[in-house]
Amino acid sequence: MLKLLVALAAVVAAFSVARSARAGDAIAISVRDRLLNLDVHDVDGRAFIPMAPVVEAFGAKLEAVADDTLSVCVEDDVCSIVRTDGTDDRIAGDGDARLVALSAVPELFRAHFDWNDASDVIALAPGADPGAARIGKGDPMPDVTLPDMDGAPVALSGYRGKRVIMYTWASW
Repeated sequence: MLKLLVALAAVVAAFSVARSARAGDAIAISVRDRLLNLDVHDVDGRAFIPMAPVVEAFGAKLEAVADDTLSVCVEDDVCSIVRTDGTDDRIAGDGDARLVALSAVPELFRAHFDWNDASDVIALAPGADPGAARIGKGDPMPDVTLPDMDGAPVALSGYRGKRVIMYTWASW
């Protein structure tokens, strides 16, 4: 649930900035201490920016998977698939003129999004994929309170220093 909320917050923040940027404007985006000044293009009332400089700044790979499909790979095994046949509203144009929706950049490039009011710059932190926020083997478990079989709340911290097996089930 936390992953979903973090991803949703990033998209909402990007969308709100993207809606305020208009065609003909320029927008500043910071990626890995590199400042990109990109022209904003209006496509169906949405803000789009040139894709090539963003791909280059992230060190991403843009590869054709099929005639109408591209993969955007930020890391070797972390890729997003986009369709170039007009059915994917995150991409517009083709070749060097390919544009990406400003609101889709955090999702496609697996980046954390932050707006700097003082300098009017969008800061993107590559590799900050909300889906990567997980507990690994050996990591301390956060304090969780769940109901027991009778419905009484039980805090995980009450078992500190003991081995605990957590069994969960979901109907979906």
